[in-house]
Amino acid sequence: MAAELIREHVLMQTHEEVPHAVSVLIEQFEESPRLTRIAAVIYCERDGQKAILLGKGGQMLKKIGTAARLDIEKMVGTKVFLELFVKIKAGWRDSRSFVEELDWRRQLQQIGGPPDPES
Repeated sequence: MAAELIREHVLMQTHEEVPHAVSVLIEQFEESPRLTRIAAVIYCERDGQKAILLGKGGQMLKKIGTAARLDIEKMVGTKVFLELFVKIKAGWRDSRSFVEELDWRRQLQQIGGPPDPES
């Protein structure tokens, strides 16, 4: 859900200048009673898309992160420390292994969550 909230804010804040060429992968998700730490990578396909996502002096990424953090805080019920990175992965939509890595169940397993009940 956190990845989808971040992606939603990417599209909202960039006014869809980077349509469907963006994906979010959660690399760290640690919960404690008072704070949830999340590190996520926003993947895009081209340098121009990365420039849009970062914005002048990182301002666009800050807007995206702030808006997403507030929504995630409502969802998890704690303060959230959200760390965002933007990386280029040309042709990621054509990479079966990368698209499979984006599956939320696989992400949950990789960051140490409970095993997939369907496995």
